[in-house]
Amino acid sequence: MADKDEWEFYYWCLMKEDGRNYMIGRGEFVRLMFEACGVGYKEMGAITPHKQGESADSQPENEVAKFVFMGGNTGYPAFAPPVIKKGDFVLAQTPTICKFLGKKYGMYPDNDEDEEHPQQDTKTTTDSRPEARNKDNPMKKSKTNPIQVEEAKPYIAKFANERMPRFLKHLEACLKANTEGNSEYVVGKKATYVDMGLFHVLCAAESQFPDEYKAQIPDHPLLAQHKDRIAALPRIAEYLASDRRGFFEGNSMM
Repeated sequence: MADKDEWEFYYWCLMKEDGRNYMIGRGEFVRLMFEACGVGYKEMGAITPHKQGESADSQPENEVAKFVFMGGNTGYPAFAPPVIKKGDFVLAQTPTICKFLGKKYGMYPDNDEDEEHPQQDTKTTTDSRPEARNKDNPMKKSKTNPIQVEEAKPYIAKFANERMPRFLKHLEACLKANTEGNSEYVVGKKATYVDMGLFHVLCAAESQFPDEYKAQIPDHPLLAQHKDRIAALPRIAEYLASDRRGFFEGNSMM
């Protein structure tokens, strides 16, 4: 069980023999928030390497499957992971979790006028991830990429060359709009929860599409600077250098 001062964090973790997570996925939006805020959390979702085409929620021994899909959650209902829990409090949906943690632990805008733009941009960044995932799973959305590699190739190319440039252009414009903070962060003069999400999207794009990212990012200097700036934050830098930081699985933006 998690320590009473820790949050329980329910999301899939593909753990291998070296003890590292090889599927950081959508849960990384939440992990980055815990790490940036210096808040303790316990991973509850370790899964074993699964067979081709087998989804993680088909492993009945997995704590995420037990909690979310098999009646283990006796608190507020959660439709799907990621989910966080502390005591009797349960919360799901990535943008909602990130906003909650940001407000609770000091990574939240300082004024009312800035309050809504992070929600808008958080939903944009989290929307980009499932769209990018679907390109790898075009025929069978509930299955994994290895059983539909050939079918996915034209969808992957379309996302990398048409959709990703649109997301990058928009996110660059969001940083440019923050004249108060000299475009260093999405809103204001400090890092907030939306900056953690933007950082994760840029890391995922660089990992998933290294050639396309390298070719496109010079057109978006504010994004490139933002990624380096967040990576240099002391808590994030320590996290990225630690064994707690996992790896992208290599497909589906996972």
